[in-house]
Parts: sequence; C-alpha cells; structure tokens
Amino acid sequence: MFQFTRGCSLYDAHQVSDAYCSPEPGTLKACVSREKIRGLFDAFLELNDADGFSLFLEEPVRRRDGKIPAGGAQKARRTERTLTHLYYMDGMERDFISYILDQFGEVLLEDGFLHFGISSDRGDELGRYDYNVMILYAEEPRLLQYESVFMDHEIRHVRDVTLPWELISFGNPGRREKVVSRDGWDSEKVIACLKENGLYLAETMIRG
Repeated sequence: MFQFTRGCSLYDAHQVSDAYCSPEPGTLKACVSREKIRGLFDAFLELNDADGFSLFLEEPVRRRDGKIPAGGAQKARRTERTLTHLYYMDGMERDFISYILDQFGEVLLEDGFLHFGISSDRGDELGRYDYNVMILYAEEPRLLQYESVFMDHEIRHVRDVTLPWELISFGNPGRREKVVSRDGWDSEKVIACLKENGLYLAETMIRG
C-alpha cells in the first residue's frame, strides 16, 4: 500500500501508486512511497560516488510569528504561489551526505513544507518535493541507470504518472504539516544546524 510521508496526506489517494515517467529528455518524474525515498537517495549517492555533492533545501518564508502564510496550508487545493527560501550546501563527499540523512532524514525526507535534494558535480540531481513527488535530472545515457534503480525499488514505468497534487480539490483535500523528529528536530532547527556547517541562502523566490 502506498504510504505518504508524515508531513502530508490526501483524503482520497486510491489513484496514487509507485510510478514514474519521463516527461521530457533528461528528466524522470515519480511518485514514491515513503519507505522507498531514502533508498533512492542512497542509490543516487552510490551511482555518483566518484563525484562531489551539493544539497539544496527549499522552505516557505515564515511570518514573524513563525507560521507559514495562509496559502501554505494546502488544505483544499495546491498552493498557487509561495515565497520560498532556497538554500545550498556545496563541496560535500558521499559519507557526509549520508551522515546528514542519518541525522536529519526524519525531517528532510518527511516534512510537508520542506523540499530537499542532492546534486552531483557532473550535474545529476534528485529532489523530493510535495506529496512524495521525486524528480531526477540527468543526461540521457545515465538516465537509463536511474530507471533501473527505480525499477529495482518496484517503481513502475508509465506513460504519464498521476501526481497527488493533481488530485487535490475542495472535494478531495490535501494537507501538509510540519514534522518534528523523535529527538525534537524540525526544519528550522535543522537549517540552523546546517548553516553552521556551510549551508547558505542562495535566493528567495516565488514557488508555485
């Protein structure tokens, strides 16, 4: 059965399943059940083991009281436009990325408002977005290797994958929530900790 991450849910998700498609050259777009997300990131790191890595984080800009503006709740429909901070952390080796995932994966891979991804020095990129959507970018010859990884994780190829946020309506509401780990970490604390180790704000942008 398909499982959403802790930070999101959809009232009626019977159309959602593990599947991916290639909407354009060099891109794979997938809907991935919660228990498979970390495995895809681990496989990405293994395939790019000789490279250095960067990570990115996207988080909605919060108000002074710490809350996300009204559109971010996404109770009934997909947010149209949200002001978002984009962070980068560069020049990392595989072991350090794995350490970050071990320490903070419960937040980075589960939070309903946080987007997280990894890129390799050669330009491949894998990201985790709203409602268990994952997007991968790579040159065509290497894309076949990633397709094999998806299939190894029982994520089937389809012509056009049904993304959960496409199903959100007033009759079928979706919801995103902030995740707090068992050790008390949330996205704000994780970002603050990573800033002490080289994470920097690259830009503030409109997302949607």
